Amino acid sequence: MTTTTGPVVLVTGATDGIGRETALELVRLGARVLIHGRKAERAKDVVSALTAIRKDAALEPLLLDLSDLSQVRTAGQVLDERGVQIDVLLNNAGVYQNERQASADGFELTFAVNHLAPFALTHV
Repeated sequence: MTTTTGPVVLVTGATDGIGRETALELVRLGARVLIHGRKAERAKDVVSALTAIRKDAALEPLLLDLSDLSQVRTAGQVLDERGVQIDVLLNNAGVYQNERQASADGFELTFAVNHLAPFALTHV
């Protein structure tokens, strides 16, 4: 990620909807933005789209499945190893399931993604 004077912001769920629009506005304001997504192609598409809007944008995709708490811990370790200090964490990602599904850790999926993951990500 390139260096800017703005804060480092991690936006979860930044590949679509409110998360994508939030990332766009943060880029316009000069923030270094970590674009969270589960799928590499979608995250790369957002990075490309935002870079097209602001050529000097400091963006980096962060691939992570929030339903798997081991991935949340690993993401924290990777960011720490890279020396990335997050100034702002926007826990935007969320899911809603009509039928019960279990996460990789055995928790109900909505509870895992919407509650456990943001808590874990905040504390890694």
